[in-house]
Amino acid sequence: MIYSVQQWIENLALGFTIGTNLFVGGFPDLREDGTKTPNRAVAIIDQSGSAVYFDIPDRADFMVQVLARGDQKRDPMDDSKTIFDRIHGISQINLPPEDATSGGLYVAMTIEANAGPQYIGQDGKGRFQYSTNYIFRIRNA
Repeated sequence: MIYSVQQWIENLALGFTIGTNLFVGGFPDLREDGTKTPNRAVAIIDQSGSAVYFDIPDRADFMVQVLARGDQKRDPMDDSKTIFDRIHGISQINLPPEDATSGGLYVAMTIEANAGPQYIGQDGKGRFQYSTNYIFRIRNA
């Protein structure tokens, strides 16, 4: 599911590219090409699994954290706000498949932020960080 969200965010054409400045699960030290991950980047992180409903087996609430970082405080704030403005409160979004073989298609019935982007301090290398937590209310397509 998290890879569907990552691909969807890249598809929104907000300036985030998978493997360049958009990652899943956290920030790797190196990109796949062996170069350093940029200081200004966004990570999509799955949080707390999902809430499921026994009477609606194709439905789940999936928690996602969007973590942005950068050298200047304004950069991750702007990146977080750009994503927030585009995805918070929208509904009926067809997410791309997880991968070419799974074929699993999901519909985000609604996407809700728990709050707006929040400054959470600096990481161990002095980069500023903002976090936004979302609930993706998902059903099978």
